[in-house]
Amino acid sequence: MRTIALAAILLFSCAREQAQIGGVPVADLNAQQLIDRAIQRYRNAAIYRDAGTVRTRIDQHEFVRGFKTEFRGPSRFELVLLDHGDPRYTVRMENGNYTVSTRSGSDTSRDRDTALYGATGVTSGTSTMIPPLLLEADSVSSLARLQDAHVGGADTLHGERCTRVEGTDHKGNPFIVWIGEESQLIRRTLRTIENGVPQKFENQLDYEEVSLE
Repeated sequence: MRTIALAAILLFSCAREQAQIGGVPVADLNAQQLIDRAIQRYRNAAIYRDAGTVRTRIDQHEFVRGFKTEFRGPSRFELVLLDHGDPRYTVRMENGNYTVSTRSGSDTSRDRDTALYGATGVTSGTSTMIPPLLLEADSVSSLARLQDAHVGGADTLHGERCTRVEGTDHKGNPFIVWIGEESQLIRRTLRTIENGVPQKFENQLDYEEVSLE
């Protein structure tokens, strides 16, 4: 009986330890606190990389593309949208100078916010999700502008347990963000637009590989 009791205590202790980040149980954090911690995690990054997939669903049709991000702050940043593995659109920063490049090879100089926000459509929302957090561009950040946020539950994505934060974007459309409980990084986002033209539009970003130093 004593052995069973000891095993139960050890199991309970492990569960408590796993459910904590920085000494604070994840279950005790509200949605805004989770968002703020994630934002601060990106802002403190010296090096960040990700690779993932964007899925855009328009009514019954789905379009899938890849993307990757590399940040070596504060001198270098690059976001590349991939089409069948080949670069389709690139936002790049070298020593504070921003350029955007298309598949045709044209390069255009832009200021930071224009380079990121202006690429929202062509990059399927990737340019206004993680890049503004790394580059401290809150005015164009989808996460910083998430409204009416609340915790909706938890799911396991890409090998990590994630808290699901539900809210709306700055235009009132449903917007869900999954934040890794251990990494405190974004692992998935889902934005939905209904009753428009087309009838239903969904944009899902999956951050399948992430690393931050």
